[in-house]
Amino acid sequence: MIRLLSFFVVMSCFVLSSSTFASKKGPDVDEQELCTAEFKLQYPQGIDHVLFTVVIQDPMEHFKKQLTADKEKLKKRSSGTKTESCNMSEENLIINYWNYSLDMVTGSHIWELYNNSYKNRSSFKETTNCFKKAWLITRMSESDQGVVSGWEIPLAFRKGKTLEVTLTPKNSIQFNKLKKVYDSIVK
Repeated sequence: MIRLLSFFVVMSCFVLSSSTFASKKGPDVDEQELCTAEFKLQYPQGIDHVLFTVVIQDPMEHFKKQLTADKEKLKKRSSGTKTESCNMSEENLIINYWNYSLDMVTGSHIWELYNNSYKNRSSFKETTNCFKKAWLITRMSESDQGVVSGWEIPLAFRKGKTLEVTLTPKNSIQFNKLKKVYDSIVK
């Protein structure tokens, strides 16, 4: 877990600042319509900040496709057969697949969102294209209590209305959900 947390610290150095979430053209984006979104992190159990992005492809479907594509390699790994892969725990492997799948999903930028304890930086407000389908997604993070979770929240942009999204423990994806998806495909 320490390696995973160090990875997040390194990644936070690469946070991009930009005026729009995505610059994709096509049927999912109406370039003439702009919407406003405000994001907040309210996680009382020790997640101070998360890296997030807004994407226009379902991240869970992409996660499943990645696992399915590597199914045979993952089956060999879980059966104990020696492979050229590193000595990584199954938990870290699943987390890395989730995080890697996020890197491959169409999205333009990554932002940092701070917990509500940081008064000056407790929300992130942005004007963006009105997407017909979009998701807010984060990398998996570990809280002070050892709970590994992230977020995959469908977004419903409406022209003229501010979309308000609050990341809380109740709307997070727990690691167990990713583990169940992994087990259903690999085992």
